[in-house]
Amino acid sequence: MDFEIQHHPSYSLLRARLERREEFVAESDAMVSMDPTLDTETTMAGGVLSACLRRLGGESMFVNQFSGLGIVSVAPTSPGQIRHRTLHNDSFMLQAGAYLASSPSVSVQAQWGGLKGIFGGEGAVLLEVSGTGDSFYNAFGKIYEVQVRGEYTCDTSHMVAFDPKLEYTLASSGGLFSTLFSGEGFIFTFRGRGSLFMQTRSLSGLLDHVTPFLPDH
Repeated sequence: MDFEIQHHPSYSLLRARLERREEFVAESDAMVSMDPTLDTETTMAGGVLSACLRRLGGESMFVNQFSGLGIVSVAPTSPGQIRHRTLHNDSFMLQAGAYLASSPSVSVQAQWGGLKGIFGGEGAVLLEVSGTGDSFYNAFGKIYEVQVRGEYTCDTSHMVAFDPKLEYTLASSGGLFSTLFSGEGFIFTFRGRGSLFMQTRSLSGLLDHVTPFLPDH
């Protein structure tokens, strides 16, 4: 499968060219356009339990599978960057809401982050992307890589993806007063050695910024 990511980093669009017998899987609401020579089938993502967890984490319960000969274009619902990662029988973790598309040989399974995730807002559900093939994920803003060597702390709303060999904990940024009034909320602390991918902006931060300007009715 040949692909091209256009209009990045602010308004990225992914165009995938399928040859005969090739297939391509994308979030159910991600399709922008497709050639009439392509067929599409909507299926539940990863079984009932995984699909329900995906929905809880902000992903769709369903995915569209494209097949045939032609070009399909997909894009995330928010502006920002699309990133490609090739898997070779390995895996990485994604913040729920960041998955966009993949080869059908790539598995995307939702994982419950435990009770600690409930209080973190973002982070309640993580996605494990594994297998062999192409995978694509997106973020609000530009995605940049951090090499963790020991310990690294970041806001939950800016974390996008990380290597599964990194261990993490989630906690408030300080005491109760700090959590309520500092604007920082909850944070991830990663430990070990591996790659962490961050986004320069956060949708929750944008929402907090514009909410006071919205009409009451």
